[in-house]
Amino acid sequence: MLNRRILRAKAMQAVYSYHLCKDANYEVAIEKIKTSFLPDLTAAEKQDIEKLNKDRDVAIHLFEQQFKDKDILKQNNGEITPRIRQSVVDAVNFYHNQNQKDRENIGKGMVLHAEKLMERSLSLLQLLIDFADFAEKEAKERHRRQIIPAPIFEHEQKLFKNKTIEKVRNHHKFAKEILDRKIYWDIENIRTWYKLLQKDEKYVAYQQLPAATAFQDAEFAIYLLRDFILKNEVIESHLSETDYNWQEDKITVRSMALKTLKNIHEQENEGEIVQLSANWEDDKDFFKQLYQLSLQHEDEIRPLIANKSENWDISRITAVDLALLLMALCEMIYFPSIPIKVTINEILEIAKDYGTPKSKDFLNGLLDVLSQELEKDGKIVKTGRGLLDNK
Repeated sequence: MLNRRILRAKAMQAVYSYHLCKDANYEVAIEKIKTSFLPDLTAAEKQDIEKLNKDRDVAIHLFEQQFKDKDILKQNNGEITPRIRQSVVDAVNFYHNQNQKDRENIGKGMVLHAEKLMERSLSLLQLLIDFADFAEKEAKERHRRQIIPAPIFEHEQKLFKNKTIEKVRNHHKFAKEILDRKIYWDIENIRTWYKLLQKDEKYVAYQQLPAATAFQDAEFAIYLLRDFILKNEVIESHLSETDYNWQEDKITVRSMALKTLKNIHEQENEGEIVQLSANWEDDKDFFKQLYQLSLQHEDEIRPLIANKSENWDISRITAVDLALLLMALCEMIYFPSIPIKVTINEILEIAKDYGTPKSKDFLNGLLDVLSQELEKDGKIVKTGRGLLDNK
C-alpha cells in the first residue's frame, strides 16, 4: 500500500522534475531570443551582423535581469529598441506559459503514476491466471497432436486446477477490475515465460505431487508470484523496459499483489483486493496539495532557506535537497494538522534514499533551526494532531 512517506517521495520527484523543466525552459527562451536576431538570409540588403549580435546580447541581458527587476523593460533606455523589447517579452511569455503547462502536466502525471500501482498489482495476479490457462491449453494441444488420443494426465492440469489461482480467477471484483482496466499480457510473452517455468525445480516438484492440498496450492501460487515472476531475470527485464519506474515501485506493487493473493486464499467468501491506501481520496488530496503548494509558495520559502543556509549559496544546494526543503517547510506552514517532528523525520528518511551522504545532517540542522524560528514568528501554527510531539 501507498503510505505517506512514499507519497512524499513521489511528490519530491515531481518537484524535482518541475525544476529541471523550468531550467530547460529558461535555456529554450534564451535560444528563442538568439534566433530572433539571426540574419535574414532572404533579405536583399546587406545585414549588419555586428548590430544584430549587439542587440541579441542586450536582449539576453534584459531577459536575465527582468527576473530581478520586473520593471526593467519599462525603463526609457535608448538601447531598448522595439525589436529588442518584443523579443524579450516573447521569451518571458514563453517561459512562464511553458512552466505553467509543465507544472500542471507533471502534477497530473504524478497522480496518474501513483494510481497505476493498483493496475500493476492486479496485472501480476492476472499473470498467475494466464500461466495456469496456458499450461492447460498447451496440454490439450499436445494431446490433440498425438496419433493415438490419450487423456490429459493429472500432473499436466495441476497448475490450471490450482485452488488458490482458481479463487483469483473466479473473484468477481477482480475480474471486473481486469475488464474495466483492460489488463492483459501478450500471449508470446506468456509462451516464453512458461517455457522458463517448465524448467523451474519447484514447478517440476509441484507437478509431481500425487494430489495437491489447498495448502500446497497456496504455497506454490505464492512462490510463483513472489519468487518466480518477481525474481526471474527475463520477466524482470520486461517489466523494467515497459515501466521506467518499475525498479522503484516493485516493492509496493509486490506487497499489494501478495496481500491480495493471501486475502483471496484465506477468505471463504471473496477476499479483499488491497487498495492503494486505507483512504486514497484523502491521501490523494494531501499528495496533490503538497506538490502544488510547494511550488506555489516557492518564492516565499526560498529566501527562508537562503537566509539560514550559512556558508551555502542556495544555488549550490543539490536539486534533491532543495526539493525536500521546499516540501518540508511547505508542510510545516500549510499543513497545520501534521506535527513538525513527523515532517522532519519523514523528510530525513526520504533523504537517505535520494540525497547525498551529507543530506541528512544538512537538512536536519537547517529544518530544526527554521522550524523553531518560524514557530516563534507565528508562521507555523499547529492545530489538532499537529500539536502532538511538537514540544
